Amino acid sequence: MGHKVTGLANLKFLVILIMIWFSGSHAVRIQVQDCCLKYSKGSLPFMRIAGYVEQKSNEACRIDAIVLYTVKGRWVCADPKHIWVKRALRYLSAKLEKMSQKNKVLQPTTASVN
Repeated sequence: MGHKVTGLANLKFLVILIMIWFSGSHAVRIQVQDCCLKYSKGSLPFMRIAGYVEQKSNEACRIDAIVLYTVKGRWVCADPKHIWVKRALRYLSAKLEKMSQKNKVLQPTTASVN
C-alpha cells in the first residue's frame, strides 16, 4: 500500500511541476518565439504524451496548433481540428481527472466527535 501512495504522490508532483513549468515564462516564450509553422505528420500514441500547450494564431504565430510534449522531452505541432488530437486531449483530461479523484480518496479526512 505504501508503494502505491508514494507512486501516486510522485505522479502528482510531476504533473504539478509540468503545469507550473508551462504556466511560467516558458509558455510565453513558446508562443512568441517558438511558434509552430506547420503541423507534424502522423499521430502520437497517447501514452507517449506528457502534456500540451495551445498555440493561438496571432501576430506572433500564424496558425492555431496544439503543441504536444512527449515523455522524452520532444514536442509535436498538431492540428487542433484533427480527430486524433481531440481524442488525445480528452485522454489527457480524463487522466488528470482520474488522478485528481484518486488524490481525493487518499487524503485523510477529519471528523468531529460530539
